[in-house]
Amino acid sequence: MKRLGAFALLSGLLVTCSGGGGPIRPHPPEFIEVPGYYVASVAEDFAGGVRANVIVSGNMQAYLGVYVFDALGNCVAWDDFGNRATYDDLNAEWYPPVAGRYGIDVYNFGRFESQAELAFP
Repeated sequence: MKRLGAFALLSGLLVTCSGGGGPIRPHPPEFIEVPGYYVASVAEDFAGGVRANVIVSGNMQAYLGVYVFDALGNCVAWDDFGNRATYDDLNAEWYPPVAGRYGIDVYNFGRFESQAELAFP
C-alpha cells in the first residue's frame, strides 16, 4: 500500500512538473558579448512551479560558466564544469517555486572575448 501511494505521488509530481522550460514571454535565442575575464548579465521572468532552463553556447574562444540567481540573490542553478570538448557549452536547469525575475550571469574565465548564444527552451 505504501508503494502504491508513493507511486501515485511521484506520478502526480511528474505530471505537474513536466513541460515548459522557458521564460514567461518566449523569445528567440539572443547573442551576448562576454569580454575576457568579465561577466555579462541578463534578467528574465520565469513561471513558478515548472522547469526552467537556460542553455549557453559559446564560440569556442574561452571557458564559460552560467549562474542563475533569484530575486534575493541566491544562486539557484549553475553550470561551470568544462572539459576539452564542452568548455563553452552550458545548461542550467531549476524549478522556480514562484514566478519571478531571475538573473542570469555568464562568466568568461578566459582572456579572449566570447560571443555566447542564450536559449530558453
